[in-house]
Amino acid sequence: MEIVPTREDDWESLKKIRLESLRDSPDAFGITYGEANSLNQDQWQLIASEESSVKFLIARCGGCAIGLIGGVYANGECELTSMWVSPASRRSNVGSRLVEALLDHALSEGCGRVTLKVSDNNKPAFKLYLKMGFEFAGEAGVLKGNKTIKLKNMVWHAASRP
Repeated sequence: MEIVPTREDDWESLKKIRLESLRDSPDAFGITYGEANSLNQDQWQLIASEESSVKFLIARCGGCAIGLIGGVYANGECELTSMWVSPASRRSNVGSRLVEALLDHALSEGCGRVTLKVSDNNKPAFKLYLKMGFEFAGEAGVLKGNKTIKLKNMVWHAASRP
């Protein structure tokens, strides 16, 4: 397995796995499948490029995308905005490796802190983030696409890394 940052020419691979993630786990993201599916090629190329406000990393196995993680880097902080692993690749350390890759990238960008919001009904993700050194940091409101789902804030500090 390899984890690589997306580039503009990765747009089709990013689009495919992003849409798969939204179809599989609609309550885990702030964007809907319909919104993402309506984006055109130019928009997907921008999202996959280094110019995008969200920087995506894709996990690949045998040339196929099996997971993704995205973060926004600004002012010495990173916000982990999305993370997903294909059902066939879950429980095989892909999620941990994606989070580790994002933390490494955040450190290389000078970020001393990484924040995220996780759905309170997504227990596996919450446990993964705790395992990776994130701490619960309070309630975060509700999911944009589904007001019945509550969000939790979590934070990771570079100083806590072994």
